[in-house]
Amino acid sequence: MIPETLVSGDSADICIITGYPQGDGWGVVCRLVGAAGGRSFDLVPVSGEWRWRLAAGETGGMVPGFYDWSVLASRPGERLTLASGRLRILPDPASVASGGGEGFWRRLRAACEASLLRKATDDQASMEFQGRKLSRYSMAELTALVRECERQIAQEDRRRRGQRGGRIVLTRFGRY
Repeated sequence: MIPETLVSGDSADICIITGYPQGDGWGVVCRLVGAAGGRSFDLVPVSGEWRWRLAAGETGGMVPGFYDWSVLASRPGERLTLASGRLRILPDPASVASGGGEGFWRRLRAACEASLLRKATDDQASMEFQGRKLSRYSMAELTALVRECERQIAQEDRRRRGQRGGRIVLTRFGRY
């Protein structure tokens, strides 16, 4: 089955499930959904097993973070969810060592976006349990934090490209 962690930039060959022969019209896919979006991978049938084969280039394009996965088998007129779980994609050690890893603001934005996704479905503002109170950020506070993260990321990107501040100053030369 799918491991709990996978390192971005590593290749993988994972046995997902047995059965559901291709000769009977079955096709099996693995669907990953994370803060950065969703993606489907076709599984390869090998000797009665369905395997998930990933090249280093495929995993290298994955944004580090948590992903929900589902394995779906389908044939005309049928679809089955065979398994599901959570996968953590770890940053590529080669890019982190060279300074190419995700910065604080990008990680914070991804965490806030993931929290907003959970909030939209099953969240409550606060709760009290055995005399202790737990309060959560509101959606307005999280969206404001996402906007601040985006502003900081844009500023970092401008600095990286060698550009100065984000303001444009217009002047007029000539006689009145």
